[in-house]
Amino acid sequence: MFSEILAKKFLENLECKIKLKVHGREFLYFAKKLSSISRKIEYEFVGENDKAIEIDDFKIFFHFQPRGLEFQVFLSVLKICCIFKKLESRECKVFLYINECPACAVVVESVAKACIKSGSELHIFRDFGTVPRTIFCDLEILGILSEREAEKWIFVASEEIYEEYIIEKLREGDLDEVLDFVKKKKLGRVLANLTSHKEFFVRLGAMAALEALSNDEEVVRDAKDVLLELLKCSDEKVKEDLVMMLGIIGDKEDICYLREIAKVGGSVGEAAEEALEKIMRKWKY
Repeated sequence: MFSEILAKKFLENLECKIKLKVHGREFLYFAKKLSSISRKIEYEFVGENDKAIEIDDFKIFFHFQPRGLEFQVFLSVLKICCIFKKLESRECKVFLYINECPACAVVVESVAKACIKSGSELHIFRDFGTVPRTIFCDLEILGILSEREAEKWIFVASEEIYEEYIIEKLREGDLDEVLDFVKKKKLGRVLANLTSHKEFFVRLGAMAALEALSNDEEVVRDAKDVLLELLKCSDEKVKEDLVMMLGIIGDKEDICYLREIAKVGGSVGEAAEEALEKIMRKWKY
């Protein structure tokens, strides 16, 4: 299952004793074996509920028996538990999906450190799909994460700063995830606000997402309030894009407003004329 020599050498150098809480009889042999190898490891059988090995009171759960590179990662997490201290108490459950890949080992260490310091609960699963994959509450992040990045996403998820997550997904070009997330969380205002973002591809992605959600009444209603407020800005290019966006998600109640903008002329006025045409075609005026 794993090298006893490696385990004994590593465990004897731990700076503290660790109790493994065994959830499920299938993990008892693993815990007993580690305990027999080193006096630094104790174990306690706590029931059949979670089917995991829980590391002491650190709220870190391994939902599989580590082997090979996974076992080295498991040992590293034990060491991290002895070194890092809880600094905060955030309401964030983190789910990490890994297998025996070097990138996964890096992510486990980064996320474990961030979770211990923030007081977050970490559940680690073996997975043979796309890994490493980390879910902070309901924010899914793929690929390698540094400790600082893991700390950021724990903060973003626990504080529900969803704009950061949507920006990240728009940068990645993951429009489907943005659409699902905005619909689920009713984030029309957040999405509309990103149509004036300083980064071109974020603006472009936000407008594409908003267009795709133009039949969602609640999202559109919230988005329109923001677009109308943003149209007070002085940046002509941004105003042009916003006016076009209003033509896509707007309705007959926006016709008078767009006619007033069309009178201004220039590129913004031309955009307003196009937006008017779209709305009037949609409402068969």
